[in-house]
Amino acid sequence: MLIMLPAEHYPNVGVGPSWWRGRELPVKRHAYYQWVPLVLFLQSLLFAMPHAAWKYWEGGLVRASLADLVDQRVTLYLDRAKRRDLLRRLARYFSARLHSHRFWATGFLFCDTLNLVNIMANVYLTDCLLGGSFSSYGGEVLRFLQLNPEDGRYDRIDAIFPKVTKCTFHKFGPSGSIQNHEALCVMGLNVVNEKIYTVLWFWFAMVAVVTVLAFLWKLLGIGLLLCTKGGCYVAWVQRVMGVPAVLDQTYLYPLFRYCDLGDWLYLHLMANNMDSGMY
Repeated sequence: MLIMLPAEHYPNVGVGPSWWRGRELPVKRHAYYQWVPLVLFLQSLLFAMPHAAWKYWEGGLVRASLADLVDQRVTLYLDRAKRRDLLRRLARYFSARLHSHRFWATGFLFCDTLNLVNIMANVYLTDCLLGGSFSSYGGEVLRFLQLNPEDGRYDRIDAIFPKVTKCTFHKFGPSGSIQNHEALCVMGLNVVNEKIYTVLWFWFAMVAVVTVLAFLWKLLGIGLLLCTKGGCYVAWVQRVMGVPAVLDQTYLYPLFRYCDLGDWLYLHLMANNMDSGMY
């Protein structure tokens, strides 16, 4: 139980009478302590789910397509004929499976969207666990670092993670009635909890920014692919989709004309896992 007294009158946050100058003070009860390990474990599973979903959806297609090329990457430079045969086989597979990766690409976009939803859901879950205090917690930490430790004032971090608080115990007395006993409780675990959630807040903020930018980058690539059906923005698509700059743009026009989003995703993943010269 945390009793909110005026800052200049309490020795510790959560310690003091329930009444002050004729009015009842607001009481805040913390009940999240027993759930912190379970929630952190649940959040670790939530962050692993999009990756696991994509690995299952992808089905090892990229690894199977590049198996021989990756295993023999060292010897390929010594045996040009072998390298040419492997690349021709990969090219024949791509030509034969043209326009067959649309459903596969839909799963990729779904998993990418799941990354964005996941970070937002984790922020909301943590905010609910801490009673709506997590969304502004990073600002409170930065404000705390600017405080002068000699002024004796306590900030809101101590209100979210109190180290000493007032506890009320309900016991049966000699006559069988319930008696209330009040005592000071030292909550040493909150010293660790405040560090954990400080790291989590800044980590969530960084992951959210990177995820949103990556999602917008992919949307930009999709939009540019739609525009290139008319022959525009070839250089931009070449950059967004990861096509090596050494490739002449004249070779890209047939791809823009005949390939759809699924084919481009396959080529994009090939570019990320192949040597640029081979690509």
